[in-house]
Amino acid sequence: MRIANVKYIPPGLFKLGLNIYDAAGHLLLAKGVLLTQKYLDRLYELGISEVYVEDSSTSDIEIKETISPETKRKVLNIITKEFNKVSSFKGEKRVNIQTKIFQEAVDSLLEELRLNKTAALTLVNLKTFDDYTYVHSFNVTVYALMIGLDLYLTEEKLKKLGLGAIFHDIGKMNIPSELLNKDGPLTNEEYEIIKNHTIEGYEILGKIPNMPAVSRHVALSHHERCDGKGYPKGRTCEKIPLFSRIVAVADVYDALTTERPYRKKILPHEAVEIVMASAGPHLDFELVKVFEKRIAPYPIGTTVKLTTGEIGVVKDVKYGFTTRPTVKILYDKNGRKLSQDEVYEIDLINHPSILVKEVITSIDPKDMPKAIYVNVNKHMDNSEKRVRRNI
Repeated sequence: MRIANVKYIPPGLFKLGLNIYDAAGHLLLAKGVLLTQKYLDRLYELGISEVYVEDSSTSDIEIKETISPETKRKVLNIITKEFNKVSSFKGEKRVNIQTKIFQEAVDSLLEELRLNKTAALTLVNLKTFDDYTYVHSFNVTVYALMIGLDLYLTEEKLKKLGLGAIFHDIGKMNIPSELLNKDGPLTNEEYEIIKNHTIEGYEILGKIPNMPAVSRHVALSHHERCDGKGYPKGRTCEKIPLFSRIVAVADVYDALTTERPYRKKILPHEAVEIVMASAGPHLDFELVKVFEKRIAPYPIGTTVKLTTGEIGVVKDVKYGFTTRPTVKILYDKNGRKLSQDEVYEIDLINHPSILVKEVITSIDPKDMPKAIYVNVNKHMDNSEKRVRRNI
């Protein structure tokens, strides 16, 4: 199995590798369905730019999700159902959302993260435009809990961190969707309305019974930045609560790797570079280091070109060595496709002189009109712009 951009998948030749669901748990497209032009066009319209496909040359590559599909659907269903209640309680003194079911959801995520504590984090990141807030809340919670576990936070703190992460964007439920999904630049007035989701979220959480104060503060301050240029209060790093600093790292990464109506998503390795370049001025430096050790910049199933010229698909990623994956080589250094008997693997941990040079998003490298190359300096130059656009 491997990842491919829907724009570069030849119609009628490949089958879908994994089921695609919406945030409510409804099946959008089933595993094994032949990807015709009609299906590929529909996926692109929904904002799903990449999918997993079945491929004979990578049939032995297994996508090891950190969170099981069953748990993911269960938690997403809770988030979708409960978040949609928020607008009906606008103006009232109490929001009838049950904190207990979210606490149980956090417990489920923690249980599975602990089972995968020695693995690099992998989330199958398929979001539609309409599901963004729900799936984003889920992903940010998983990333935040992962950081919390690696910081050895107590069980009580992890649960409160998880609640804060799930609800960090709850204030957006009171922002008009046409504004959140505007295809084009925001006016100053529109930007101020969207920035207000932090205060809206803080107020909403104050109306939910048994919501911990530290969890509530995540909604208020997850857009604060270490240099004091964030919002709503312009706090510097030492004055931003720990949970908010953790969620800020998770929030920026997930936003960057998501397709939005107003901008294209970027690939995980590029997003990692931007998050790293943002450490210090915007994001907590120590927390970014923790995040970097766990997140896979080249997820399993990614097609990569090595500095040797060889091309293959990532087969495994190890915790602590996330930039040194094991790659199944399908093309030799001259671009010749290898036969099944000639295919071999390279574990980059054992070959320190070999690096990943490019990520290729097409099925066949020859179809790739322009390879995507990691330029660290470019990302550092644009990091402030990219991070501050993450609203």
